[in-house]
Amino acid sequence: MKHPNKALPIGAIVVFIFSIAAAAATSYTNAMFRCAMSKDNPAVTASGISKHLPTNRDIVVVRLSSTPLYVLIAVKDPTAGTQRDVCVLSSSLEAAIAVEHKLDRSDDARKIFDIAMAAPNRTFTFNNPKARELVSPVYTPKQLTDVRKLLEGLSQRELRREAKVDLSKGPGEQSSVTKIYRQMQGKRFWSSDSYKVAVAHFLLEHGILVGELHDTGVLYVESQDCG
Repeated sequence: MKHPNKALPIGAIVVFIFSIAAAAATSYTNAMFRCAMSKDNPAVTASGISKHLPTNRDIVVVRLSSTPLYVLIAVKDPTAGTQRDVCVLSSSLEAAIAVEHKLDRSDDARKIFDIAMAAPNRTFTFNNPKARELVSPVYTPKQLTDVRKLLEGLSQRELRREAKVDLSKGPGEQSSVTKIYRQMQGKRFWSSDSYKVAVAHFLLEHGILVGELHDTGVLYVESQDCG
């Protein structure tokens, strides 16, 4: 007879806890975070070193905003005290920090970067409702679970290969990763921003830095080595 309420041996409990920790492990690194936050920041290099910007106020610094990278952060609810891991575009996090701290995204670009880098464990608390909205997740926990089930078992090399999009091919000819958020259903084209970001979340967890091509609405794999 089974005893469902019988206490587990200490060894089994340790193994169980270890299994949970292993499942929650991520290959996303601080170096990847720094790389993403510096990509479109006119004040810093990819290594976080300050750039020598011209002092002439008439010179406009062009921001490379057409291919922002995604970041994986934790956002803490200031009222409930709960927090959730969230995948958002680096530009969205930058904008949220600017709103929260009343900073100018151009003039205070270095300060915004420093605030992002100083966040312990990449955990952010935004008291300003507009700032919170900028980093609110567009995908549900269930959608992320769906993506994990579809892609579990693939190696990082396989994921990196499958995440690449060939824009010369139609939706029906794309890789299995892309088809999670863009595919043909009969004669109709289907696309989901929420599943796209859920896929980005999963790829970041597995150490693959990805961004978004705004003109196409698809993900791309960053070729730069961010360590």
